[in-house]
Amino acid sequence: MLGLSLLAFAAVCVGACSGSGGEHDPEADERGSPSWNGELALVYHEDDDEAALVRIDPQTLRPVDGKGLDLGRVHGFPTFSPDGELLAFTDVYSYGQVQVVNVEHLRTVARVDIGEESVRDPVGPLAWLDDRLLAVVEDGRPGDLVVALVDAFRGSVDESGRVHGPTWVQQSASSDRHLVLLLGRPTQGVFRPTELAVADSEGRVRTVTLARISSGLVEDEPVSRSVDPALAVDEDGERAFVVGAGALVAELDLETMEVRYHELSRPVSLLGRLLDWLEPQAIAKGPTEGVTRKAVWLGNDLLAVTGSDTDVSVGADDEVEESIVPAGLSLIDTKQWGVRLVDERVGEIALADDALLAWTFAEEFVPRRLRESGLTVYELDGRERMRLFEGESIWDLQAAGRLAYVGVGHWSALHVVDLATGKVVARLKREAWPQVLTHRAD
Repeated sequence: MLGLSLLAFAAVCVGACSGSGGEHDPEADERGSPSWNGELALVYHEDDDEAALVRIDPQTLRPVDGKGLDLGRVHGFPTFSPDGELLAFTDVYSYGQVQVVNVEHLRTVARVDIGEESVRDPVGPLAWLDDRLLAVVEDGRPGDLVVALVDAFRGSVDESGRVHGPTWVQQSASSDRHLVLLLGRPTQGVFRPTELAVADSEGRVRTVTLARISSGLVEDEPVSRSVDPALAVDEDGERAFVVGAGALVAELDLETMEVRYHELSRPVSLLGRLLDWLEPQAIAKGPTEGVTRKAVWLGNDLLAVTGSDTDVSVGADDEVEESIVPAGLSLIDTKQWGVRLVDERVGEIALADDALLAWTFAEEFVPRRLRESGLTVYELDGRERMRLFEGESIWDLQAAGRLAYVGVGHWSALHVVDLATGKVVARLKREAWPQVLTHRAD
């Protein structure tokens, strides 16, 4: 998600986090706060990529005590253990180190190098499966993916599974017992069938090819083409779903690796339907046209899907015009396999504790009428709860518990929203903020 990448590499010092600049809502004290023991957050140093783990007031983003833990550059892919007692990170540049922190005491309990020979190999997603920590490592020399079991307390690393390359991780999702990787592979002029790798708690890896759903990047001049399908996992039912640009959804049983394809009643795409909304766009050099999808599992057999459709045309004098249209928010019933378009303006979604947040991206190639559609909050069954910031663009958003941190209009306006009431409980005047880390209890 764009929001996650911006938050994870934002630059803000610990001092700025404790300074002034927020307008407190006096009604917030009467309503009660979402969390009064503080939330964990990553706070970034101003001049480098080092970070500290601190406990903050979720409304003001200020530290609630003087405690903190300097992490150095180890703060990528933050992942809670199932009981929420441990938090694992990789090096921000993924140079082969995993650090595990005790959440209650803000104390490092383990630092593990993923093998002497692979110290410089990038570490990808982390996942706790049955209280075991898995790390995905890109073995740069053959281009393989290695799934390693990390014993944080003994400091040991065991290579358990390998996917032969060249390949890399495009997307990942996990359940209690499985880590699912949507793989990227080089293409030669044509799209490839989508490939998934599934790792279990022992680190064993199985792969499956989805012959009917394509993905990849085809580089060409002057316009390249890409297809990035969505990946989501039903944590309880142990199913993975891959949603492409059309009306086809692949369902994978994570135990048996059986694949079933389901044809929806309509495509999860709006490209071509909103062309009358488009405005003249700026000229871009070397763009990529195609489709990108994102999916979130809502529970109760519901899958939320959105994304974007990018259209590129080459005119006179080889001028290239690019337009990006949100794919809209669609809800897929994974029991009956029906699909319902909820809002055609949506291009981004995020899951809060008990709500789905939907907005669109504030990119210059998105028509203004679409990118200034504000934020909509939905119940997890798809019913609309509230609309906020209508007529405004949302440049970034992070959900944490029952709060949402919403960048509205421009980089200096951050609104802290109580998702239960729709009230803005604080307005913070700073250009960046910590990455708030909330453990989602089962």
